[in-house]
Amino acid sequence: MMTVAPNPINIEKVFDMQKNCVFKIMLISGCICGFSSIIFAEHFPLLVRAENIIVPPSTGPNTHIIVKNRKDAPFSCKMQIKYPKGWNISPGEIDLSLKPEETRKVSITIDKAIDLKSNSYPVEITVISGGDQKVFKRNIFVATTPVFKPKIDAKLKDWEPAVPVSFVTKDRKTIIRTGWNKKYFNVAVEVQEDKLSGYKAKSDKPIDAVQFAIAPRKTNTPTAVDQKSQRYEFLIVDSPGFLSTDKCFLLMRPGDKIAIAGKDRALAPLHVKDVKVVVKRKKNLTVYECSIPFSLMPKLKPMTGRDYQMSFLVHDPDGTGIRDLGQFSGLWNSQRSKFAWSSWKGVKWEQKPPFDSKLEWGFCTTKY
Repeated sequence: MMTVAPNPINIEKVFDMQKNCVFKIMLISGCICGFSSIIFAEHFPLLVRAENIIVPPSTGPNTHIIVKNRKDAPFSCKMQIKYPKGWNISPGEIDLSLKPEETRKVSITIDKAIDLKSNSYPVEITVISGGDQKVFKRNIFVATTPVFKPKIDAKLKDWEPAVPVSFVTKDRKTIIRTGWNKKYFNVAVEVQEDKLSGYKAKSDKPIDAVQFAIAPRKTNTPTAVDQKSQRYEFLIVDSPGFLSTDKCFLLMRPGDKIAIAGKDRALAPLHVKDVKVVVKRKKNLTVYECSIPFSLMPKLKPMTGRDYQMSFLVHDPDGTGIRDLGQFSGLWNSQRSKFAWSSWKGVKWEQKPPFDSKLEWGFCTTKY
C-alpha cells in the first residue's frame, strides 16, 4: 500500500537528487509518494530491458523484452507495454509468473510502425505487482547493417544507406554506422571530441580509439578465466606521421583463451594489414572508417535477415573517458563483465568494467 511521509518534502530538492540517484519518485493517483514509499531500482525484484530492433520498424518486425526475476522466490506481476504512439503492439499487456532467478524473453510483434530519421524510439514498460509498480523507460534504436559499398576515405559521402546509431556521453556525441557487401564488413564512427591522440608504436600513453566486437548469434561472453572467446574484436586508431597509415588491430578471435582479455598486450603484433582504415579530423569531430574482409571472420556468415551480435567502445582518455554503447542500450549493471572486452598496453579503463559486448544486431538489404 502507498504511504505518505510524516514530514513535508521539498519536491524540488527531491527531483534534484534524481540526477545522481538511481530511483524515481512515482506519481500515482495524484498523490506524491514520500521516502517510505519510493521503489528503489536496486531493490525492485524485476529487471526489464526492451531489446533494440534489428530491422526497420516499418517492416513489421518481431522483437523482445527481456525480464529477470532477481528474487530467490517466485515473482508474479502484470506488465503493460507501450511503444511509440500509433504502433500496433502485441501483446500490449501480459501476466508473468517467474521462477526464482528466472530470465525470460517476451516476444513482441510490431505493426503499423513508422521509421524515424532520428532512429530513436521511446518504450515504456510498467510492471505492477501487488500494491507496487515501477515504470521502465528507454529509447531503443534500429541496429541494422544494410548492403552497400562505401569508399573508405572518412568523408562518409556514400553512407546514406546506413542507419546511424547516435548516443551522447558527457555532452559529446557518438554516431555509429555499419554496412556490408559480399566481401566486406564496413564500419564508420563519428566521435565528437576536442582533440585526437594517435597511436605510436613505441609509446604506452593513452590513445583515442574505437573498439568493437562482432559475434555470431546465440553466443555468450565467458564467465570464467578458463573458457574460450566466441567473438571477433577489433581496435581502430589514428597513426600520425609521414607515410604512416591508420591501423586496425585484431584483439580477439573465437577460440582464443578469454584470459588474454585481461592482459595489457602490445598492439604492434596484433596489427592486421588486410583491413583498410582511414581516420580524419573534421573540426571537432574525429571520423573513423574501416572495411574488414569477411575472410577474417569465417564464423560470422553474413546473410540478409540473419541476426548477429555487436557493440562498441569509444576511447577518449583526455575527454569523456570510455563511451559504452552497452550502457546506452539499457544493459543491466549485472551485465558488466571483465571478460567482455580486451585490454592492451596504454588503455585507460574506468573503475567499473564495461558492459557486455554482445548487443542484438542484424544484416538487412536496405533501410527502406
